[in-house]
Amino acid sequence: MSVRGLALYCFVSVSLLAGCGGGGSKDKWEKQRPPVYPVTGVVTLDGEKLEGAIVTFRPKNGTDAATGKTDHEGRFRLTTFDSNDGATAGDFVVTVTQYEEVIPPEGYNSDTSPPLPAPKLLTPPKYADFSKSGLAYSVSDKGKNEFEIALQKK
Repeated sequence: MSVRGLALYCFVSVSLLAGCGGGGSKDKWEKQRPPVYPVTGVVTLDGEKLEGAIVTFRPKNGTDAATGKTDHEGRFRLTTFDSNDGATAGDFVVTVTQYEEVIPPEGYNSDTSPPLPAPKLLTPPKYADFSKSGLAYSVSDKGKNEFEIALQKK
């Protein structure tokens, strides 16, 4: 191997090793995350369990929001950073939205076909607006954070 080849080999090796250690940017970022606490709950609409709704907890202090999707029993678990990890402690305003599924017709091509219609909001519109939903909850760093979110059509 020539001196030039050896120098290039050493440069590339050192460069690769510098980027492969523990303590990379992901580890550093995870250490800077605020702590999160498990948050679960059930969403109902006029007493019926609501499946397929998106629940969003937005902190009043403007930090990290948390979201979850309801299952067939109306149950949800919130996610802030990692799947189902929960939410930060504090006070939140909440929205709950459920949209009609838009299924493209057979043979639909997004490049040549007309745009699909926007999905229809199935939950009352006030619950889609943080300033109008009337939903507010506090997540605690102690104890259980389980909420029953009861929506009404009227």
